[in-house]
Amino acid sequence: MSYVSVILRQNVKSLGKKDEIVKVKEGYASNFLFPNKLAVPYNSSTSGELSKEKADKEEKYLRELSEAKEKKAVLESKKVEIRAKSKDGKLFGAIVHKDISEAISSQLGVSVDKKKVIADNIKMLGLYNVEVKLHKDVIATVELEVISL
Repeated sequence: MSYVSVILRQNVKSLGKKDEIVKVKEGYASNFLFPNKLAVPYNSSTSGELSKEKADKEEKYLRELSEAKEKKAVLESKKVEIRAKSKDGKLFGAIVHKDISEAISSQLGVSVDKKKVIADNIKMLGLYNVEVKLHKDVIATVELEVISL
């Protein structure tokens, strides 16, 4: 039995993760991995492509991280206010993620996806700390004040 080294192009269960270099039997590679585009042969040209892709991913990651840190500084610099109808401190309805992301966008000029806002629905007047996930490694805490109309 002869073995060949391949670079996985996708995660393959019980074999490895994307961009890993693994040794497999020659028949498995030529009959399953290559036809299904799950792997490519490991040689000097594909190893060069792999290192270039890793460098590109690292560069993209660092760029996104720095952008997220800049956004975090802006978000944490000021308080965001939302006006809502209320009676005795209790809101009619609730402040939801969409309301929070729209308030941040309009007041601070930073667009935030409503899915990135981490908070429970707000049903009372008051001051709240709302988290916004800007990047997998960067979470901003926004000071949100809900005041009566």
